[in-house]
Amino acid sequence: MRMRIRSGLTLVELMVGLTVGGIVSGASVGALLHMQRTSAQLARRGEAERLGHEVLSVLSTIGYQLRRPYVLGDTALQAELRLVAGVTCAVGPSSITLAPMSPGSLDALTFASDMPAQGDLLEVYREDSSEGPRWDTSRIVEVSRLAAAEGCGTDTPFASPELRDRQVVRLTLQTSWLLTPGSPAEVFREIRLLTYPTAGQGWMLGWRACPQGICGPVQPIVGPLRSRAEGGLTLRQDSLMGWVHVGVRVYGVDAPFEGTIGNAAARP
Repeated sequence: MRMRIRSGLTLVELMVGLTVGGIVSGASVGALLHMQRTSAQLARRGEAERLGHEVLSVLSTIGYQLRRPYVLGDTALQAELRLVAGVTCAVGPSSITLAPMSPGSLDALTFASDMPAQGDLLEVYREDSSEGPRWDTSRIVEVSRLAAAEGCGTDTPFASPELRDRQVVRLTLQTSWLLTPGSPAEVFREIRLLTYPTAGQGWMLGWRACPQGICGPVQPIVGPLRSRAEGGLTLRQDSLMGWVHVGVRVYGVDAPFEGTIGNAAARP
């Protein structure tokens, strides 16, 4: 008697195969989702760490142009921000004109990160002071722009043919000084660095111009950070070294990012 050999799968075998396949597929999908979640978490953490370092970098860069930093409470910084460093090309009874910017030139050298404005502080080095050479300060009351040939004159090295069409700035002052062209000059703006809440971006780091203690609107710099209650920005004065210790907290990283704001703009 010959045995009959069957081909194909029984219903039980098919059900077992489907069950095992479902388990394997479920495990594969679960592993894939876990990898996706892990990858997303790492990406978010990497972005958070990048933001934390970026905030410290911005504060460090600003710090090189700050002087007389003073911590208000532990969440805001009051200081004077240097906007302009250069020389005068012309002087009047109560005004000075800054030489045009000319990178690499020893005759006319003025660097400006922002335009001076009414209320800013001008400092000029005076060798003819009755108290000896010194830096004197005056408040700016008016700012005007004109061509170098008009502002500096046509017979000075500060308005040479390649410079005469460039724009220069004339500053009208509260004080009348006896000055000579070529005197070193700097312009500072009284500011406050702080964090503030926004409608859609959380808390941001920003600054406000505060001439004579009257502060204007906040201008954003970088963010978002954690709120003040969560230590988004903390500041601590180091009166001995003249530095300000900074702590920054961002969402996605538990530990704070820490650094210092220098006082490199201070003159001896």
